[in-house]
Parts: sequence; structure tokens; C-alpha cells
Amino acid sequence: MPIKEIEYDKFLESRGEIFTFYDRKLIPNIEFVQDKVSISHKGVVRGFHGDDVTHKLITCIGGAVQLIAYDIISGERREWILDSESESQKTILLSPLVLNAHQCLTKTCTFFYKLSHEYVTPDKQLSVQYNDGTLCPSWMMPITEVADRDRYSASLQDVIDRIKK
Repeated sequence: MPIKEIEYDKFLESRGEIFTFYDRKLIPNIEFVQDKVSISHKGVVRGFHGDDVTHKLITCIGGAVQLIAYDIISGERREWILDSESESQKTILLSPLVLNAHQCLTKTCTFFYKLSHEYVTPDKQLSVQYNDGTLCPSWMMPITEVADRDRYSASLQDVIDRIKK
């Protein structure tokens, strides 16, 4: 299964909350080697990025994001709102060759992810324009900023053609 949603219950109390982000029993065959965090401001869009070797385990631990994932092989496209204030905490597992992008929906958001391989540099990643016509992302709010990398990346079709070679 290239894209898997895992939902954990949060335990709320007077001191705050606690939830599980990763449980080896639920993801037994993947060894994670690196954790990454990106912090964005409201309206910022990051992605679509992926590679052919890395599993990513993703959640939002502060604020809220709109997450879009696209499996290059099957064409499956899924979308979520990951919100640190929700009663349950969603974690999304993405396999290699699944692209992902997210938009920050709150003043700031903290996007947390585990990688099964050390970070693959942008020049070796698969990157598709944040507004690709085939993916048709409907970002939930006006976009305030996009990196040049995401603005000038290849089209989805160009990436698919490159993979098939």
C-alpha cells in the first residue's frame, strides 16, 4: 500500500496532551533513519516532492496543514487536513515514488516527518510544480509564498516519462 493513513488517539489532561506518532508494530518492515521538521507561515506551499527510495511518515505537530499525496505509479491521489488541535492525530505513511505537498493553514505550522533513508538532495528528488495542471491541487487559501524550486519544477508528465526511461 503506497499511501497509508494511521490514526492515533490523543490523551488529553490538565497538563496537556500525549499521542503516539510512530509504532513499530504498525509499520514493522521499515526502518526510519532520520527525522525532519519544516516550519511554515500561513499560506506557504511546499512541494510536490518525492524520490524512489524513501518512505516518509508525516504528521503536523503544530497548527494545521493541507496535505496532498500522489502515487506516480498507480495515479492514486489523496488529500488530508492534518491539524494538531484535532481529537485524533493522523499520521500518513508514504512509500517511495509518492509525491507530497502541503500548505500551511494557520499562522504557523510545524510539519514533522520520519525518513527511511537519509535526506535525498533536491537535485536527486522528483519534483513537480506546486500548481501542476494534471494534479490540479485546490489549495485552501491564497498562496503567500512558493520556493523557486517548486515554481519551476517539471510537470507531472515529465517526471512520469523520466521514471519510465
